[in-house]
Amino acid sequence: MKLPAIRQLPSGSWFCQLRLDGRSISITEPTEAKCRARAMAYKTGVLQARRQPASVTLGAAMDAYIDMRRGVCSPTTIESYEKIRKQY
Repeated sequence: MKLPAIRQLPSGSWFCQLRLDGRSISITEPTEAKCRARAMAYKTGVLQARRQPASVTLGAAMDAYIDMRRGVCSPTTIESYEKIRKQY
């Protein structure tokens, strides 16, 4: 796997710039080895999955929160959460 040139900045940090799927990804690390490792992780797709934003609706997030709290909160609290979910 070919990596772009890694160069040292005047600050002493190491810099590399990748171009993946039409996006430009800048990597700045304190050591050359860390910069190379992070660039390889992006190239292989290990870090790419973490960068994608999750598309969750507000309603789905509220439902998940209510489900997590079912065994912890009182039934009255759960009912008030569900009421808020339905009304707002």
